[in-house]
This record gives sequence, structure tokens and C-alpha cells, in this order.
Amino acid sequence: MNKHMNLFRFYGESDLTEKLENNLTKGFALCLKYDSLLLHSFISDIDPSYSNISIPPQDGSFFNIDIQVPSNKLEGERVIAVSMTVDDYTAAQYQAVAERATESPIIDLVITYADTVVICEIKPSTENCLAQLKNQVSRYKPNANEIFESFSWKRITALLEKTTNISKSMGNPSHISADYLDMLKLHFPAWHPIPRLSELTIQTKNLQYNIEQRLIEVCNSFDEMELTGFRSRISFQLNWAMASELKIQTAGVKDAKSLDDILIEFRFWAGDTKKQGGSLFHDNYVQQLLLQDEIEIEREPFKIESEPYIKVSSFQRGVAWFRNIKRKDYSLFNKGLFNKLAGRKKQSDWGHVDTLMSNFSADWKEESKWTGKVEGSNRTQVDISMGVRVTVYVPLSSMRQVEAVDGGLGGKLKKIINALGSEFGAR
Repeated sequence: MNKHMNLFRFYGESDLTEKLENNLTKGFALCLKYDSLLLHSFISDIDPSYSNISIPPQDGSFFNIDIQVPSNKLEGERVIAVSMTVDDYTAAQYQAVAERATESPIIDLVITYADTVVICEIKPSTENCLAQLKNQVSRYKPNANEIFESFSWKRITALLEKTTNISKSMGNPSHISADYLDMLKLHFPAWHPIPRLSELTIQTKNLQYNIEQRLIEVCNSFDEMELTGFRSRISFQLNWAMASELKIQTAGVKDAKSLDDILIEFRFWAGDTKKQGGSLFHDNYVQQLLLQDEIEIEREPFKIESEPYIKVSSFQRGVAWFRNIKRKDYSLFNKGLFNKLAGRKKQSDWGHVDTLMSNFSADWKEESKWTGKVEGSNRTQVDISMGVRVTVYVPLSSMRQVEAVDGGLGGKLKKIINALGSEFGAR
């Protein structure tokens, strides 16, 4: 849908907290008013007695929804106090807080039905609204025996996602709720629920994004590892002697006919610097790594692919790479070549570099962009390293199967990462 046609996006709109808060309240009230499935689901979640309420035929609406209501304008015996903020709160926290002293508080959102009044205090932040909410209830009905319910924005967006998807699947979409949900995604992407891998199907919209966001969500909980990527990728800082980064990403999503065709790649670059190369080429371990095609983790075999490469850097930034090393030439990619080629090379050394590299390909300069990035530049020295890009392939199906068991997806990811550390990081 054209973003300019979204009901909740206005020309000249502001991100000021006060305006966002007002728009959030008004928008949610409109969704409840015009999306009966959302209203029914929301009330069912906050009112334990709702399922037992009999709703007789009505000439008008059984529910009344309003915003910015003075507390002295309410009527009803039962009171449900609802906090709607980024954080979740417990009933014990609500009971323990001292109410704010405001004589005539204005309530953000009120829902009334039968003998019940629902009082909602809404904040688009982590601000603790319990004292304010308690004051609103007290000014309406002193010493009320209210029910408290915390409904965080993540919970709200999850409910919106579920009900809008149900409505769409039944051929009766709520455009108001869909637009409101899109507005929340725009302004508050962190509130958007991330589906579990087991909930995804091959028809899921933005499938790759959803897979990787779920992996990021789980990896963010690993205290013992430093997650260096942000949003678009998962990258762990390693303390391995021969590699410093482990990247996790998906593969095969675009051409997948089913979820079984999708793989999760665990990739690291061994020997990406000369110092790391010292560990990689110690006792010619590189030859073993290049020929390894499988690793077994918890009695489950996974495929490995290793690709040798030669990297040219300038001021610690890669400028040229040579990757076209054929399998028949792997024996040349050894400690002897490492001792001759790796390290800092000055302009006077470039002829010697050409002699060594020509053993792999007569066209290595063009293939690596050495001609343009080094010889054709004003550089007088470069640093050369010899590394191996190692990729371990884990089927997505293997990840999906563990989400419902003890340890779940986080446990599976940890086992894989720890096994890679034991296999490759201890050298």
C-alpha cells in the first residue's frame, strides 16, 4: 500500500513524544471501535469474567470507547486498570505504588460495557505510569477493588498482528487496524513481534528478514558473546587465535520451494590477518581445513565448505582479494608460501609478489583488482594475508525442530557456536 494513503501518517507529522502519545491513544481507540475482532480479543485478554458475560441484542453498541475522559464522568461498578507502556508490570507492583495526587485526572482511554469500566494509561516509553493510573482509578471510585492488567506494546502489536492476519485470511480485512500496525512498525520497530521459526511458512512475507530477526533476538541473550552486528546481520566477536568474527546468515531463501531448502550459514575467516595466519598455517593445519567437508555436533553432521583467499589491505582496510584458487592448487597454499607472501610489502616487493601469485593464475592481477587498486594507485605499500573462508551449513529445519524442547533455539545455537570454538578456536 502507498504509505501516503495510511490513515495514521500525516503530512508534517512530528515525532514529539506528546504528539506520538496522543496519536497512539487515538489510533488504538479507533482500531477498537471499528475492528470487532480486535476489541473482542483485547477485552478477553484483560477481563477474566468477559467469557461469562451475556450480551443481549442491542439497538446501539454494547461497548463504548472514548479518549481523554475526566475521571468524574465515568459510570460502572467493576474497574479494570490497564497500563500500556513499553514495560510489563505485575499486580504486586501496582498494589505497592503510591498514587499520584491529582484532583481531576484525565484518562487516556476508557472502555465501558455492562457494569465494567476499563481505564487505560498509555505511554510510548518505559515511563512508569502506575502511580498515575492508580490515581485515575481512585478519583473515579475510591477504595475500588480493581483488576490490574499490564499490556505492553509488544503484546499489543502481537495482538494486532494476529487479529489482522486472521481478518485478512477470512477475506474481511480491517484496513484501520492494518494501517495502525504499519504506523507502529514505522515509528517503533522494536515493538513488532518476531515470530518463532516454527511459526514461519514458505509463504511468510519477508521470510529471510523474519528468520534473521528471530536469530538476532535469540543471540542477543548470549551474555558470554559479543554481538557486533545490528539489525541486518548477526556477527559475533571471537577470541579465536586464527579468526576474529563469526557471521550467521541465511542462504537459499530466494529459490526455496520449501523451508527444507533453506540453510543457516555459520561463517568465519581464518587467517584474515598475518597474525591469525600464524595459527592457521602452524604445522600446515590449513591443508586439513581445506579438505574438511563435515563437522559433527551432538551426533548431527553438518556440511563444511572452505575457500582459500589472498587479501590485500591498506591501512587495515581490504582493497583487493584473490579467490580463484583451484582445488588442484590447494597444495600450493601452504606454510612455505605464507612465509614468503604474507606481511607488509613495499613497492619494491611487487615483482616478487607477481612471481608467487602467478603460480595460481596468470591473470591474478585482473581477477584480484591488484592492477587498479594497487599498481594503478598512489599506494607505496600494502599488507598481504592468506586466509580461508569457512562456512558451516545448518538446515533451517534443524533449528525449527528444537524451539519446543528444553533449551530451545538458544541452546541449539550455543551448542553450534561452542562446538565451532572447540574445533577451530583452540588452535
